[in-house]
Amino acid sequence: MMRPHTLNVLLCLINFLKLRNSVLKQGRVLRQSGIFVREDLTPLNLEVFMSVKRKMSDEVSSVWTRNGVIFFKNTQEQVTRVHYEDYQTWLDLPWPKRTTK
Repeated sequence: MMRPHTLNVLLCLINFLKLRNSVLKQGRVLRQSGIFVREDLTPLNLEVFMSVKRKMSDEVSSVWTRNGVIFFKNTQEQVTRVHYEDYQTWLDLPWPKRTTK
């Protein structure tokens, strides 16, 4: 029996590229039913991904990856790829201060 407010994680290793791409493309549809699909990123890419997502949250509306490449959409709906040369810039930005309740 599942307890309320618990997180269940299912890790899948998909050996077929077409199947993997198909599952990743259905991510938005699956998210509506409470299933979140994400790529397994390298530690560096995960750090940059979280930096883009958290450090400029007032200017970045969404962040996603495709084949290990990080993309973000700004508040003007412009999609930008985060190039490797820009990683250090994102990593050097300060983390936002936590708000206490």
